[in-house]
Formats: sequence, C-alpha cells, structure tokens
Amino acid sequence: MINDEQTYDTITAYLNGELSGTALAAFEQQIKENAELAAEVRLHQEMATALSDKKAMKLRKELDSIGDSFLASYEEEKQTTPVRSIGQWRIAAIAASLLLLVVATWLFTTNAAQTDYYAANYAPFPVELDFRDEANLDELEKAQKAYVQKQYTASLKHLNLLDASTDSNLEKKLTINFYRGLNALGLEKPSEALNRFVFVIKNGKGEQKQVALWYSALAHLKLEQLEFCKVKLKQIQGMDKDRWYGKKAGELLRALE
Repeated sequence: MINDEQTYDTITAYLNGELSGTALAAFEQQIKENAELAAEVRLHQEMATALSDKKAMKLRKELDSIGDSFLASYEEEKQTTPVRSIGQWRIAAIAASLLLLVVATWLFTTNAAQTDYYAANYAPFPVELDFRDEANLDELEKAQKAYVQKQYTASLKHLNLLDASTDSNLEKKLTINFYRGLNALGLEKPSEALNRFVFVIKNGKGEQKQVALWYSALAHLKLEQLEFCKVKLKQIQGMDKDRWYGKKAGELLRALE
C-alpha cells in the first residue's frame, strides 16, 4: 500500500472529480505507468462503491418481495371476486406508489439511523499535542487553541505550517496527522479524515492506533460505509476489547448488526 500523504490527497481529488487540465492528465498518466498507484486507486474506488452496491441489492430484494406479495393478493382477489377486476393502469399506479413509499422509507430510516449512531458516538478528542519544540511553540499553541474552539480550518492551517517546519520524527508526524483527521471530521470531510487516519493506523501502535481506528470507524459511518466501519470496529476489539475504545467498539457493533 502506498504510504504518502500527498498521493492520498491526489487520489481523493481524482475520484471526487476535482482534478482538471494538466493535473488530471499527469495523474492519469501516472496511473498507467505505476501499477502500485493503479491498485491504490482501484482500492479507493471499491471502498466508495462497496456499500452502495450492497444497499442496492438489499432494496431490490425488498421490492421483489413486495411485488410478489402484491401480485399474489391481486390473483387471489381476481379469483374470488372477478367483477372487481383491477385495470392494468391501476395496477401500475399502485405498484409505483408502493415503490416510492418503500424507497422513501428505506432511505429515511437507513440514513437517520446511521446519522444518529454517528452523533451518539462522536466527541472531539482531547488536545494532546505534547511535543514542545521551542521553534514551533507559537504555531502549536495556535493549533491547539483553534481546535478546542472548533475553528477547524484555522487549526489545520497551523498544523500544516507546523508540519512544514518539523523534522522527520515519526511521533510528531503521527500526532499532526491524527489531529488533521480530527479537524477534517469537524469540517464534515470524512473522506479527507480517513486519508489522514490511515497514516496513523499504518505507522502507529497501541492506544494511538486504536483511537485512530475508532475515529476512522466513525468517518466510515458518516459516509454510510457500514461494512468498512464494522471492519475498523472489529480491529479495535482485536487489539484490546476491555479498554474504553474496545468496549465502545463492541457496543456500536452490536447496534449496527
């Protein structure tokens, strides 16, 4: 798997249709020439479409079931009371009404339930940017203050400046990317948040990794990617199901299944 933040950002922009002109042409040429990059792009595409495909299959089964029940009822009525035969256009009208009702109800209940789960489980993570380089102290404090005040765009700006002036120390990179992800969630940008959290999940350890998995699970929930959400929750439980995040993951898993 590619482990480069700029590449993840470019893939996200590409799939969201945000690249154009020479930037688009250059990236598409890279995809043709780089097999690993092409595989990464396909992975992102599959993640984005997997849940929507599953939803479509579920809805089709529900509609087929309703259609079968309706036709069975109609045939029974036609046999018992033939004088009350229903015309073809009336059948079509009733079927269309049923379709609209099922679709509207299904979409409303699915989205409402997932939104409720996200709202019930999301809480801003406490500020713990604990490395203290004197040269970066002012920028760090500004990032902390902006995050606490939910000024997420300003916090991201300071974190980006901090990252540019920071050496290659992994712990610092992990912490900066974790809070970049949190700020992206605060800005209602779960896809961007996932791109930041994946760096922490891949390179972090222990509780740091577990917390990044938790917020990644919530980002997937926000995107209505239930299966990916469940995968992250199970990973959290696999690390330590008895700690706070492990218990929360278990509770959310049971609610979603």
